[in-house]
Amino acid sequence: MFAVMVVVLVNAVFVVNNLAPYLGLHYAGAMTMFSNQAAIDGRHFFMPKLALSDAGVYVAIQRFEPRNVESPAASEFGAFAAWTGSTRRVVNLNFVRYHASQVCGSAPNASIELSLRTEAGAQMDFENVCAEPSMLRYAPLTSMSDCKPVCWGYVKQWARS
Repeated sequence: MFAVMVVVLVNAVFVVNNLAPYLGLHYAGAMTMFSNQAAIDGRHFFMPKLALSDAGVYVAIQRFEPRNVESPAASEFGAFAAWTGSTRRVVNLNFVRYHASQVCGSAPNASIELSLRTEAGAQMDFENVCAEPSMLRYAPLTSMSDCKPVCWGYVKQWARS
């Protein structure tokens, strides 16, 4: 009986993991590349994307103002935020959360004022991101692109400097 339960559990995890892109979840380990079915923008005919999480949310950084922190993490992300504003690129919310957590962790009394606007037009204003636990949690592995349109070249150049 135990062996049957283990087999059922492993198969269920496998199925849920491979359906993750269609459920709006992070899907770094999914094997959808072999099926030629992608639900990145929810435009798949048979399996539209259901938004069970905010993994696919992209935002425009309207304001990034660190306070009480003078760290390389703050100045580098500030430069990146300015670049995305000047090029009118939207950034994955998970990417913003990761960098916010890095800036908040770089100084004991760090504070960040942040204004974001989603692609759907919803405004997200934070007086202090460092005091907002939901903005400091991020997924370490994700298959979502950092920016739209893709900005890998700039992110790699930014990481080297």
